[in-house]
Amino acid sequence: SSVVTRFLGRDYTKWLDTVIRDRIRATSNITYSDSVTNVLSLTAGAGHVANLDMIMRAKKTLSDREWQKFPNGRYIGLVPTQFNTDMVGDADYRELSRNHAAPVNQSFGYIGSIQDLDLFEVSTLKSYAATDTVPGDGNAVPAGATVQEALILGPGAVVTLNGNNILGSASSDD
Repeated sequence: SSVVTRFLGRDYTKWLDTVIRDRIRATSNITYSDSVTNVLSLTAGAGHVANLDMIMRAKKTLSDREWQKFPNGRYIGLVPTQFNTDMVGDADYRELSRNHAAPVNQSFGYIGSIQDLDLFEVSTLKSYAATDTVPGDGNAVPAGATVQEALILGPGAVVTLNGNNILGSASSDD
């Protein structure tokens, strides 16, 4: 009974997680960072990886639209497990996250903060392989590219970070 209950609880959580993320992804309002204009601009080996500029552009999208922050005065960023590997090469990110003494419970995937954005590692975010269509973009991922997804959330708002063995930034009104 306890094993079945545990598995049903896990299945329900995974189902709910998928439903919510699919609802968030349903937007057609996407803006990529760098020189990327849509998923077709992504190529294998292009060198697009997560960086501080990408994160700040994504956060700026929420600020420009005057989306409120959570009651603690902060946004939440959900990033894939690849994020830490990509960000280790960004000295500015390392410095900002090192100097932040956040009162966040470390057991819930918290990995660092940038200004008023708390970052949490999530292993269930979507990854798009070649021929997968990226929601909101409408184009299929080119051969040799992989798009990893991350989300920045405020109450009633989301910014999607997408990438090609990368992360580029995108925005959403959903």
